[in-house]
Amino acid sequence: MKRAFTLLVCVTMLALTPAAHAETPAPAEDPGPLFPVQQHGDWGYIDGAGKIVIEPGFARAGMFCEGLAAVCDAASGYKWGFIDITGKTVIAPQFNEVGSFAEGLALVIGEERKCGYIDHSGNTAIKPTFDGAGKFSEGLAAVVIGDQLGYIDKTGEVVIRPQFRTGFPEEGCFSEGLAAVSAGEEGEYGYVNRAGQMVIKPQFGSAGCFSEGLAAVRLGTVEKGFKWGFIDKSGTMVIKPELEFARDFSEGLAAVEMGGKMGYIDKTGAVVVKPQFSAALEFSDGLALVRADTGQWGFIDKTGQFVIQPRFAGLAEVGSFSAGLARILVRAERRGFIDKTGRVVIRPQFSDAYPFSQGLAAVCAAHGAGAEGKWGYTDQTGNMVIMPQYAKAYPFTEGLAAVEISGKMGYIDRTGQVAVEPQFTMAGPFSDGLAAVQSGGKYGYIDKAGKMVVEPRFDGADAFSEGLAAACMRTDKGSKWGYIDRAGRSIIGPQFDEAMGFAEGLAAVAVNDKCGYIDRTGRMVIESQVLGDGFSEGLVAVTVGGGIMEGGKLGHMDKTGSMIIKPQFSPPIVVVGFEPSLITGAGRFSEGLAAVMDADSDRSGYIDHTGKMVIELASKGLYPGGPFSDGLAPVAETGPDWPMPIPDTAVTRVGYIDKSGAVVMSPRFRWISGDFTPWGELSPWDMWGQRSRGAMAFSEGLAVVSSLPAWGYMDKTGRPVWQPQE
Repeated sequence: MKRAFTLLVCVTMLALTPAAHAETPAPAEDPGPLFPVQQHGDWGYIDGAGKIVIEPGFARAGMFCEGLAAVCDAASGYKWGFIDITGKTVIAPQFNEVGSFAEGLALVIGEERKCGYIDHSGNTAIKPTFDGAGKFSEGLAAVVIGDQLGYIDKTGEVVIRPQFRTGFPEEGCFSEGLAAVSAGEEGEYGYVNRAGQMVIKPQFGSAGCFSEGLAAVRLGTVEKGFKWGFIDKSGTMVIKPELEFARDFSEGLAAVEMGGKMGYIDKTGAVVVKPQFSAALEFSDGLALVRADTGQWGFIDKTGQFVIQPRFAGLAEVGSFSAGLARILVRAERRGFIDKTGRVVIRPQFSDAYPFSQGLAAVCAAHGAGAEGKWGYTDQTGNMVIMPQYAKAYPFTEGLAAVEISGKMGYIDRTGQVAVEPQFTMAGPFSDGLAAVQSGGKYGYIDKAGKMVVEPRFDGADAFSEGLAAACMRTDKGSKWGYIDRAGRSIIGPQFDEAMGFAEGLAAVAVNDKCGYIDRTGRMVIESQVLGDGFSEGLVAVTVGGGIMEGGKLGHMDKTGSMIIKPQFSPPIVVVGFEPSLITGAGRFSEGLAAVMDADSDRSGYIDHTGKMVIELASKGLYPGGPFSDGLAPVAETGPDWPMPIPDTAVTRVGYIDKSGAVVMSPRFRWISGDFTPWGELSPWDMWGQRSRGAMAFSEGLAVVSSLPAWGYMDKTGRPVWQPQE
């Protein structure tokens, strides 16, 4: 992907951080600090007393800075603009990505994903010409030209030529007259002044911003270990590098690690709060978030006493205080089911759920619902026909479902009666009348009566498909995959390093450095550069010129090996836990369409069998979420929460489009990632899941959806100030 990380962390107006005081003089009717809140999927603002001041109606909402807040408008195709503290639109929604205002200017992303700046009127102050950019601080902003970082002033003039290495987005901002830059031969950090002079030579492995006259720096190597200390603005080490970790000073104290525990020191290096916590953040509004030995988070004052006792499971449930309030999780996300009109058929109430299969869906009871963490089955009216009682439960296939009872896997029928006694370590889906099971460390196959038809002798086993199943066995060349029939006879001998199930008469295999597709005799009929997916609608997606992350391009072949759609795309990816991950069914045709994105990631949508992008989503601020099913496909919002034009599944919202590209359900659900891998990569459920249309697909007229987590605020006594309605 051609776009480097832009310096957006300093400017991106994530709705995850409470609002701060406006920095410009406010009118008399100023309601004070405003805080973004979400109600029924839409964002608005409350005041410090918890009163709604700006009614929820935005797709996203950022914090107020200099009297303006960035908001995302769904009606404009998920474009961003700015409102004032009365909720009036000051700058119309027109930008794909924006940052908060700082020193009178806000970052915007223009054509070809170049960075520029606008003023409070929305006028272009600095044309979008930079490959990356950060917020203005002390009159300067870090910008990236090519792959080097320099600085511009508010006229857009380069005042410190690009010469430094680019790093993480938060690096590069001036603070107290100095900025940390990577300029050493090995990437070491030093500090420059506003004239561009290197006043503290590059020597640190990591370097923080100056705060209260000091900056945390790291010395040492991987081999000898790292140590942290603090320097002053002359570069003198005033607190010796004897700390295992250190955060910036805030309100006179800095969180540091000593002896494997976190505590706080003052600017002389004296310990003020003894190290006793497993994690600790900076002080804000007189309080600091710390994690106790119990693993839960609470707030301490500057004496180290808990003011709000530890009760939060993690930082995903609570944020630091700002302007007297802290954000807290009120209700975790829950899963339910909707129909094709978007009507909620079964309200979100489960901690997990699989799509409907043969009239029933496996669901997991949520916290506080009784039988917490246990699985059962619901029908399409929401009636729990098999009560939650299983440690694991999977979709029904051919009338039976795999469940775990007392640590062993077996099968139940649609009434909940045990059909095959629990006795297996693993139990896969039924296909062609047989299911792969694991017993004694080996895989075999049983019939629906529980009879072992193919004795356990395989190291891995797939479900049957078109009369054959991929099975892994040990050979003199190591573990290799081949194919067996329903009697367990070897039809295609074990010779492959990887093997997929048959689809439309062909199966994808890999051996040594070669990949391709074999027919049912084992003959390689198509060769390809990488292991692909199965055929669907006569075509298969393949990458040419390297792997997905190596610049390879995706095209589509037919069963003769002819490239029908030339390699020009990439399969859509999303961010899962800071790592890129393919969406389910990426590039695979379903109902005549396939989800793709341009190789340079600027466009995404769905192509037809000719390769024409018939549904373009990027201009609507949307992104493919999976294949079409029952005429609908999930789509996700894109935005500035991640410095690439792809969604971060932790924060994005999901809706649905029809085959004309029209949004039939606006994004208001949480992303769901399918999970059929409790036993590892060789599990038949893993392979079965890979061939599915995804966790968010419609099945039997209904789709699993996840409600958004509900956030509220508490005051410094721990009392809730605002909670969203159900």
